Amino acid sequence: MGTGCTNDLFDVNLAHYEKLYCDPFERRSFEVRSKTQIFDSLRSKYLNSPAGKKALDAGFGSGDILCSLSRKGADCWGTEIARNAISALSSRCPTFNILESRISSLPFEDNFFDLLVCSHVLEHESDEKAAMKEMIRVLKPGGLLFLGVPGAAVGETELHARLYKKCELYGFSSSFGVDLLDCREYGSRLFQSVYYFISGIAASNSRVNSGSSGTDKIVKYSFVRRLYHYLVVPALLFLYRLDSMAAGKARPIEIWAVLKKKYKEAKE
Repeated sequence: MGTGCTNDLFDVNLAHYEKLYCDPFERRSFEVRSKTQIFDSLRSKYLNSPAGKKALDAGFGSGDILCSLSRKGADCWGTEIARNAISALSSRCPTFNILESRISSLPFEDNFFDLLVCSHVLEHESDEKAAMKEMIRVLKPGGLLFLGVPGAAVGETELHARLYKKCELYGFSSSFGVDLLDCREYGSRLFQSVYYFISGIAASNSRVNSGSSGTDKIVKYSFVRRLYHYLVVPALLFLYRLDSMAAGKARPIEIWAVLKKKYKEAKE
């Protein structure tokens, strides 16, 4: 992909996520809470306690995964490209170390973090290899990388450089000097159809009002939308957990891998 295409992809993503993180209700969304749910489940299996460990969420978005790690005593660091997300999390959690950066050029020294989370960010980078190498570079030997990426059920969008198959994540082991500890598919096409149907009904009951300047958009949710966040989303999370237990998903919604950096990095 040429430089022009690379910049176009970055600009499209930046504009999208700057707008998304203006929404104060984004943290209550299924998308945010499901990713945090998956991470917490994998983290509890492969890292009993993150207390005292340096943890980076590369592309933290709403910041909920970092908040989960903070409650367990981790030393939390985060990078983002969307300044609205940076501002929101910095205000909510002033003790976190927050920096503006892409995952393909992380501003940290080698072997700095004990664990690293990259939840649905790698697919937005045009240079996958450079991004993966950067994340592995800043991870200590023996450190864990929790990597979440979209599967085929998501479908192609202008925000993505690629979608993933489970077999591709298996290939990361030999390519980037890591051991693959786990690789799991989450969500079927059937679940996605149910989810989009229900969320579409809730979204149709939302309205957007212009602020006094005519440019600031303030989303105000109806009673139906509030019911969706507080009652329907928890039910969807429960169904998603059950749905994810089924094996053999031809078109999963997402795939998560747990990777461990080798003590002796593989030669290129």
